[in-house]
Amino acid sequence: MTALSFASIAATVLLVGLTAHATERTPEGTFYPGGRMGNGVIQIEMNGRAINGPLSPMITHMTIGGSLDVVPRENAGAGFQFSSRSEGGNKYNPTIGGDCVGRTPDIGPNYIQNFQPLSFIPAENGTLFGVQPLLYQGDQMAMPAADPACTGDIQNAVQPAPYFFHFGALLGDGKRVPQQAMLIVMAINKLNAQAPHLSKYLTEAPAMFLNPAFAYAYTAVGKPQDMVYLPLQDSVTGSNNVNTWQRNFLREIRTTSLVMQCTAPLANIPLCVAIYSDFGVKGLIGRREGSAGLPDLIYMGLTGAPACNPATDLLCNAVKDNTNWIVDSKIHTLSRIVAVGNPETIRTAITQTLQAVPITSSIQW
Repeated sequence: MTALSFASIAATVLLVGLTAHATERTPEGTFYPGGRMGNGVIQIEMNGRAINGPLSPMITHMTIGGSLDVVPRENAGAGFQFSSRSEGGNKYNPTIGGDCVGRTPDIGPNYIQNFQPLSFIPAENGTLFGVQPLLYQGDQMAMPAADPACTGDIQNAVQPAPYFFHFGALLGDGKRVPQQAMLIVMAINKLNAQAPHLSKYLTEAPAMFLNPAFAYAYTAVGKPQDMVYLPLQDSVTGSNNVNTWQRNFLREIRTTSLVMQCTAPLANIPLCVAIYSDFGVKGLIGRREGSAGLPDLIYMGLTGAPACNPATDLLCNAVKDNTNWIVDSKIHTLSRIVAVGNPETIRTAITQTLQAVPITSSIQW
């Protein structure tokens, strides 16, 4: 099934919630694809309650083996999500997870509890959400107390974005798609012609906020079956341990197909988590300061389009066409692979998944 087929499913089915019960759903609306134990290797919680209170329509908790936190449960906006930015830049930021307390949108009936875009993976391994995000229109550089968009009764003050987001996860079943792999399906469409264009280059697709135990940063070169991992090192400290980097410092990989975080240097056979793109994009890895519960989460993400020059984000990819921007009202779908394990099992998981699933392989998404 192609990436366009994913979009087709989202467009035609998403607005009516299905009622099958193979994926566990709690009374308050939290989903566990494959049940609490996931596929036996990867466990995810979707639309869980963030520590500051609201249900958040993203992956709110991810574990490996049922015990090791990969994505800890945190406040809204610090989980495993999908976001974009328009030509308005950081002050016009639609994100499914929400960036401020009390600003998380409700999915309502817009979900497929047992999402089966691939006939050879059980329906209970997948869940798909539809979200009309709430806009972040404040100053992202300001402290919360100084930012009027992040204080007060935000739920009554904020406006919904003129976009609809789709965000789905599908766990490998250990047959054609390994249990160490998970497919992430993301899509956006503008709800009206007047909505500001969305920059694919400034789209985080996806972004993960990881347990700080996953502190060693890597990227890869070469084809998936023989990719070589390269450490990302801070120029000041000379280390690829992100915990030694400057606070809030982001390391950018200008064109990459993979970003990976590990619990130890590669020589020690560490446990790692990676995000794979089938075309070159900008990768981001860094520290996150200011989270209420875990102030030093590790950030890792891939953009939706390649890096370019000049590097100033709002000037990059300046030509407004569907190569680097979303300018029409069609559904634009993008799929990525998330893999866990040691570096060798991650390489194998990505290679096997690509043989079974034709994920998005062009910037023309």
